[in-house]
Amino acid sequence: MTTRLERYLTQLQTQIARSNGEKLQERLRLDDTHTAKLAADVDGNEDHCARLCRSKLKEPWSELAERHILASLAHRRGDAVSTFDHQLAATKVFLRLLPTCNRWVLPVMYAILRDLRKVAGQGDAAVVARGEKAHMLEEAARTINQAFSLCVMDRTSGLQQSRKWGTYFVIGLLFGTYFKLRSQNLCKNILRAVSASASDLPPLERYPKSHQVAFRYYQGVLAFREEKYAKAETELALALRHCKRDAATHKERILKFLIPLRLLRGILPSRQLLQQYPRIAAVYAPFIDAVRTGNVKSFDVAILEHEQLLARMGTYLTLERARHMAVRTLFRRTYIIGGKDPKMPMEKFQIALRMAGVDATMPEVECLLANMIYKGYMRGYLSHERSYVVLSSKGPFPTVELAAA
Repeated sequence: MTTRLERYLTQLQTQIARSNGEKLQERLRLDDTHTAKLAADVDGNEDHCARLCRSKLKEPWSELAERHILASLAHRRGDAVSTFDHQLAATKVFLRLLPTCNRWVLPVMYAILRDLRKVAGQGDAAVVARGEKAHMLEEAARTINQAFSLCVMDRTSGLQQSRKWGTYFVIGLLFGTYFKLRSQNLCKNILRAVSASASDLPPLERYPKSHQVAFRYYQGVLAFREEKYAKAETELALALRHCKRDAATHKERILKFLIPLRLLRGILPSRQLLQQYPRIAAVYAPFIDAVRTGNVKSFDVAILEHEQLLARMGTYLTLERARHMAVRTLFRRTYIIGGKDPKMPMEKFQIALRMAGVDATMPEVECLLANMIYKGYMRGYLSHERSYVVLSSKGPFPTVELAAA
């Protein structure tokens, strides 16, 4: 009588022979339904499992199948450390056979690497709970990096069947791992390798949308943290545009950085958008309302109230800079109420600030106006001797552009 294990190995053999990566990856995922079905045949009988794998499959596929089965069973038992050990071994076996395969095997690589990173995080949580040092995610990152090299450096097959088509998936997975490890500086090595291979890689636009979104998101966040705000806004906006409609979690992660960038230019998200993402609205709505109305005091209060949360999110400094947009709105309203007179006493802006809840001396007001003009939020010049602001007759409050660097 044919056992479940034998049927499972026959299915693997069939899909390998057909070079059917999509079907094969379904049978090599840790969360597939085959795990529970194999338990009765394999638990406590690992030697028989190894012999059967070798009899049904050629090396290194037989070893990959054996390691996967052991990882699946450990995962089913809830043994996070053993799951990682077996999954890491399975991944290393797969990376040995990867150079002998072309594009068809990429779905299998995606499933194996995704599971590796997932169980690495679970394994680290388990050892930390025991008072030991986490190390599995770091080891997973090194292994995923090897997969990146095997994809980006593929020279064995024509472009249509090349492993290069897996490059940006692996980058997205690797960057996500580096971010979890707080080792974002390692992303630069990957970006340099991509830049060096740019002429050999297909254009990013030809890759699956999900690969594009992940790559652009991480590029945007990296640029954001380096204060390259123009590049950050471009990358994050493209990531948002190409996100699937129902990918609410991914969109929320993008908006966390994109909204502060847009606020720097006075571009406010719609009320409808904020209603769709209540957690984003809970953080940013006070700042958006303050910029919209010119309520500088309200902006300052929100900064103090959300300081720790914004620091954890990594958006505190950017939002702090967006305060200039609230001031700009206030000063623009002052200009309009004053009849759009291009020559205005600085005292009027001091009064406007006071009415907005901000007490400022005349030297502080003059310094603030000078900063507004210098940074391009207002167009004009100051007459210090007469305490006047002379605004341009054409576009005294121009559209704000972010600096490229």
